[in-house]
Amino acid sequence: MSSTISLTKEGPSLSPIVAGVMTWGVWGTALSTTDMSSLIDHCLSLGITTFDHADIYGHYTLRQILARHWHCHPIGGSKCKS
Repeated sequence: MSSTISLTKEGPSLSPIVAGVMTWGVWGTALSTTDMSSLIDHCLSLGITTFDHADIYGHYTLRQILARHWHCHPIGGSKCKS
């Protein structure tokens, strides 16, 4: 799945499937940072490049973990949309 959907003519473009991450942290499965990174990589390998996240998720911790992954990932910043 490498196609995207544009919300308007000017964008933004999103992947047809959006990965929701609210329950990845302390509000749900309490995944480790390593497990979250593996899930992100798996999503990217499937062409899922849009992630639903909010600062409040995981008591304001999940975005920090995602940001660390994007920063360290060779394709994260250029391919991912949030």
